Order: sequence, then C-alpha cells, then structure tokens
Amino acid sequence: MTPEVTDEGVFKLELDSMVHIRFEEVFELELDGLNHQNVLYALSLELFTDPETNSVALRVNLEHCFGLSGSFCARRAKVISVEPFTEV
Repeated sequence: MTPEVTDEGVFKLELDSMVHIRFEEVFELELDGLNHQNVLYALSLELFTDPETNSVALRVNLEHCFGLSGSFCARRAKVISVEPFTEV
C-alpha cells in the first residue's frame, strides 16, 4: 500500500501478490468459524523455540474479519509460489 490515494478515495496498492505457503509438521492446531466465506484481517508469523525439539518453530495466527480464525504451530514452512495478483 502506498500513501497515494486513488480517484475512488482508497489507498493505491502496488505489487499485490498471491503467495502459496506450505506449513509442515503442524501442531497445536486451533481453528474456529469456518464457513462458506472466510476473510482474514491478518496473518501473523512468530518464531519461537519448540520445547519438544529444542529447535526454531513458527507460530501462525489467523486473525479473522469474517469466518475462519485460529492459530497453529509448524516446524517448517515453504513458500511454494509467488505470483502477481490481479482482480478477476
């Protein structure tokens, strides 16, 4: 998002991307509110030391706007693809 405002009165977006991420060895999964339309407000990522393996793991929080929310931890994550996003 840029500080520029469009003619419609919203902030101008640049470089929108569709990112596919694969989370592996998921644990402590908690999901709530799954329905026909799921909109996230934010996806936050935090590194922490997994006490079971004494190695770095990732905590993922799904902050909802509508529908799905929750959190989980993963011992590994991979970016599968990054593609420019264009609205259909």
